[in-house]
Amino acid sequence: MLYISTGMLSVQLSYISRILFFLLSSTVVCSLQKEQTVLVDCFSDQYKQQLSDVLPEKFIIDSVLYQVDFDYDKNEIAYLTGLRDNSETTKQEVMQACFYLKQIDRFKKINLEVEKVDTKYRLCFYLSGHILFSRLLVSGTIRDKDFYKNMYLLDMAEVFDQQKHRHSLENIKKIFYDYGYCNATIKDTIKESKDSKSVVVALDLVKGAKFLIDNVSFTIDAVGSVLQADVLRMKKKIEEICYKRLHAKVYSEELVKRIEHKIHVLLERYGFMNFDLIINKEVREKDHKVDILFSITLEQKKEIVFLGNHYFKKQDIIDHLLMYGKSSWHFPSSIIVDELVQLYKNKGFWQVAISVKDEKNRIVCSINEGSRIGVTTIDFKDNNHFSDNQLVKNAFQLFLKTKYFDKDLLKKSIDQLIRLYKQSGFWDIKVVKEEVVPLKKDRIYKIVLTLDEGKQRQIGRCRIPQYPELEHQGPFARSKKEIGTGFDQMIILEQKQWLLRHFRNLGYNKVLVEHELQEVANYLDVVWNIVLQEQAVKFGKTLVIGNSVIPPSAIMREIAFETGDDWDKSKLEDTLKRLRELEVFESVQIYPSRDLDNNLQKPIFVKVIDADCYEFRTRIGMQQIGKDFRLRRGFTYKIGGSFFVRNPLSMGDRFVFEGDFTKFYRNFTASYQFPWLFTKSIRCHYKAYDTLYNQPVYIGSKVSLYQAGQRGFLYGMTKSFKKTTVSGSLGIEFMGIKEADQPQLHTIIDYEQSLLGKKTGYVFFEPTIIWQQVDTVLNPKRGHLSFVSCKGMIDIDTKTSFLKLLVEHSFYVPLRDVVVLAIRMRGGHVFNREYTSLIPIERFYLGGASSLRGYERDYCPPLGTLTIPIEDVHAHLPDEACDVWKYAPQGGRTMFNLNTEVRFSIYKSLGGVIFNDIGALFKDSINKALFDGSDNFLGGTGFGIRYDTPIGPLRFDLGFKWNKNIKDFESRWVWYLTLGHAF
Repeated sequence: MLYISTGMLSVQLSYISRILFFLLSSTVVCSLQKEQTVLVDCFSDQYKQQLSDVLPEKFIIDSVLYQVDFDYDKNEIAYLTGLRDNSETTKQEVMQACFYLKQIDRFKKINLEVEKVDTKYRLCFYLSGHILFSRLLVSGTIRDKDFYKNMYLLDMAEVFDQQKHRHSLENIKKIFYDYGYCNATIKDTIKESKDSKSVVVALDLVKGAKFLIDNVSFTIDAVGSVLQADVLRMKKKIEEICYKRLHAKVYSEELVKRIEHKIHVLLERYGFMNFDLIINKEVREKDHKVDILFSITLEQKKEIVFLGNHYFKKQDIIDHLLMYGKSSWHFPSSIIVDELVQLYKNKGFWQVAISVKDEKNRIVCSINEGSRIGVTTIDFKDNNHFSDNQLVKNAFQLFLKTKYFDKDLLKKSIDQLIRLYKQSGFWDIKVVKEEVVPLKKDRIYKIVLTLDEGKQRQIGRCRIPQYPELEHQGPFARSKKEIGTGFDQMIILEQKQWLLRHFRNLGYNKVLVEHELQEVANYLDVVWNIVLQEQAVKFGKTLVIGNSVIPPSAIMREIAFETGDDWDKSKLEDTLKRLRELEVFESVQIYPSRDLDNNLQKPIFVKVIDADCYEFRTRIGMQQIGKDFRLRRGFTYKIGGSFFVRNPLSMGDRFVFEGDFTKFYRNFTASYQFPWLFTKSIRCHYKAYDTLYNQPVYIGSKVSLYQAGQRGFLYGMTKSFKKTTVSGSLGIEFMGIKEADQPQLHTIIDYEQSLLGKKTGYVFFEPTIIWQQVDTVLNPKRGHLSFVSCKGMIDIDTKTSFLKLLVEHSFYVPLRDVVVLAIRMRGGHVFNREYTSLIPIERFYLGGASSLRGYERDYCPPLGTLTIPIEDVHAHLPDEACDVWKYAPQGGRTMFNLNTEVRFSIYKSLGGVIFNDIGALFKDSINKALFDGSDNFLGGTGFGIRYDTPIGPLRFDLGFKWNKNIKDFESRWVWYLTLGHAF
């Protein structure tokens, strides 16, 4: 409603007067110099013009008010509009505020009231919200809940639509029906919250009983020249198919469609190309049965009978003829003969003879295939760049492997030959003549191909005059090494695609990339011209949408960019990664708006959907614990579960309770995790844990060496940067070990006897730094990785206190496209009073698939002698051991380890490795060990196979010891089968 106020007088216009006022508003606004109030509909097409007429170019805001008809964060609205009380602004910024309010698609009405107060302006936004779909609850089924949720047509945070809701129910019912639940029902409950203007949809799925197929009947009618005998024969064959596969089976739409397809194939095989097939189903809800009636009308029959065919099956020939559709059944006999002759000749049957006899309802084809010609040799003429052997190896191996002429394979091989030449710069390569020349041996031929290689183009420099810095990146850096080699045209396509991606990632949506070839000496230079057709896009405001209970202001802490930053796609990816790492969202989507704001900035939508508040997961399975792959010896059961409570304080926090049990250990943890320290993106957590572990003498052994227990509480923090992760923890821990199946344990492991069976309390701290810069985490080929950890454990009387330092650095260097050199160096030392007071679970160990290959896991010296040796015929010991295991690892206070690998590709996902590992463990000082002349340095060399999988390479390694020091224990070699690289 519009008002005009002058001084103390206020006159409310009548209905007609208001209409006249609206029509003359522009004139009135220009003439009035005193106070005025105007209401603008921000969804109207004229709202910008109306604001331009009411507001001056620059003005001061007296106050900004927001009236929303539901609960909505006023701070979020203020962020979207960017308008503040008692601040100077422009009418363009007011239009920008309306733009962002409309962008989030949360309001169905946005009205802006503008009131002039003296020299200032008061702005009041009246916002009326949509009813949004906020959550879907599915009950009545344990399995496939996510499947049924995906069948629901409405997305979370979408405007609720009753029609889409009804269609969703119909779709789910249809799925139930297709799977045999023919009387399934869905009870839907729509709970609307007026405070938040949102709805929660609850679906109770009642499947009911599965329906069985009962009566299967057929009616077959003949039209035209179809004989009654053919009708009876078809009915009998169809009954045989359908009765066995349908009667008393659980009804499903997929099953019926399979039978329908079989009937089609059967009728076509017997020459019935024109027929109608109708399937009627009657659902009997009382006894949960379905009756099916097949109604078939046969119009015409023309069967083809093949005699003498051996190479091709009858169905293969029919499928070939049916490539032209059902009309092929009406072709003249001469055309059918030509088609079949060509089919046979393409496979090398050059003497094939085919005769056709056309009868009333069938065609009889008599085939005399003859002998198939063989091809053993391929010769080339005028091939100057590649030798005959090179061409055969790279293009014709598969063709020659068949030993017979095959026109299709020959064409594929010639295409491969042409690709080979073009990759080497012969752009005009042609095969000008193909000859088949008989050899002396009967029915054996050779193929002679005459080539016209044309001129070879050699690649020169690839230049980008406008952006020379790009010449050292991506495919341009690689092309420098290829100067003077054959010019593969695919290089141009690769470089163009890279340039387009590069500039689009920088925010240039319209980029024209063209190249020019310039001949310099004998080389062809590629000169790129880049035209940026519009200004680079910058980041606009971040619009948080979805159904999350976390305040948008908190989610904004994870955003890796700010409004006005230059466009950078990697920042979007980084933001997506950060939000997913919170592990409180069911889904996270980040995408730019299609529209630009008034500052030519692109708004970014962050759509977050909360995961279920409560979740319980169970896990049960078998865990491999040894190299004996028999179920009883090489595996142990593993049972566990996790319980999650997400967002208990609506701040991205989590409670996590976990428990795991195996034959050797049990572990309980309870943690509270929260992602922010005050307003900083620092991951924090409190954790309580209780672990009891039985240390086996060796992997796969039923005999335990000792039992270790750890119980404690800690507080930890983690901060991630672009390439570095810094973390630290502080806590209290009680730990200790006690004897298990081996008496005199202190002697075996060289441990102070008074500490056995005693749990010592410690205050500990553990800072850690990880510096990672690799191309891929699972299978790195370039870059480096560094790890530094320092763990301090302080007991009450400081007798067993220690400081444990571990430093590790790995780097990866590509030697060639398929060869990578990988090197890892590790070193560690424990600072404490005496070696014997250092608890075994904190000592360093070497040996195994990830440290020093050639030795069993943790079984690098120093070793102790078991009090009671273990007899085990399956322990894979050398003959000198007489199947008796006598030793146990003691570990060291100082550790050094160097691993070197050469990784190379063999074929597709299969790769190989040659490795060399060295290492040493020292119980006392290094100088003392060297002075005593003890040989602590150990080495292992070997090779391995890798097979790439989505979760990392599957690894098999075979390691050989440099020296076999303990003959009645150590074997010369050890093999490993595991997942992931050694480092």
